[in-house]
Amino acid sequence: MAHAFYAAGVRTEQADGESHDDLPGLTPAAGERPVVELVDPTPAQARHAVIDALPSGRLSAEQASGLELAVSEVVTNAIVHGYPPVVLHAWLPGPGGVVVTVHDAGTEPARPLGDSLPGPGADGGRGRWICRRSVDRIDDRCDADGYVVRLVAGFE
Repeated sequence: MAHAFYAAGVRTEQADGESHDDLPGLTPAAGERPVVELVDPTPAQARHAVIDALPSGRLSAEQASGLELAVSEVVTNAIVHGYPPVVLHAWLPGPGGVVVTVHDAGTEPARPLGDSLPGPGADGGRGRWICRRSVDRIDDRCDADGYVVRLVAGFE
């Protein structure tokens, strides 16, 4: 089941940390089935499933590598900081790119996605910073069903 992530109120961050309006084509069409749907995957299962589902040439090698890193990080965060079930969906909307969502039953993190890199003595907090630099866009949303992170690669 796809979660109601694509509604108003989504906070979107790009590498510059500024909010941006949603780009056309990032919302799967009504009834569109994801190419990947996993419940409680390990980070390795998640990243392999997403990368294996990409048609040849859909992303550049650099984009695919960044997406792989971000998927692993977001699933790890959902397992460590969220609550089960962790649900991953991936779509291939339009002629290019990929959209991945990771949902858990937790609440949004104390620090918003746009935070800067934590200092050298910090215990954690680098994952979101890494993700923001590994994909074109990262959004998050907390709703009645829990916390959702959306990763977007190959659209810009």
